[in-house]
Amino acid sequence: MGYNFHITRAANFWESEETPIGKEEWEKIADGTPDLVFEGHVAWNDIGMQRIYAVSGESVNFSWRRGHVVIEGYYSDRAERIANQLAASLGGRVQGDDED
Repeated sequence: MGYNFHITRAANFWESEETPIGKEEWEKIADGTPDLVFEGHVAWNDIGMQRIYAVSGESVNFSWRRGHVVIEGYYSDRAERIANQLAASLGGRVQGDDED
């Protein structure tokens, strides 16, 4: 199992449905972010198909799930900078799987 990061407005990402980032809100920000490229869809077992966005030239992707944005892949310095910019735009913060 890998280690993921999350963009959330909640104290803990697993509580994101209490203070959610809306799917449409996320997609609008993602579509307007020059560093992100729409790459297709991911099929989450619990919520179905969701859009996936990648960072050009990096092995990291972003997808929405139940009120937060999941960040998977290699979390480089550039990916971290983009994630923090996205989080600020969404009024949230970046949190790792272990709550950091």
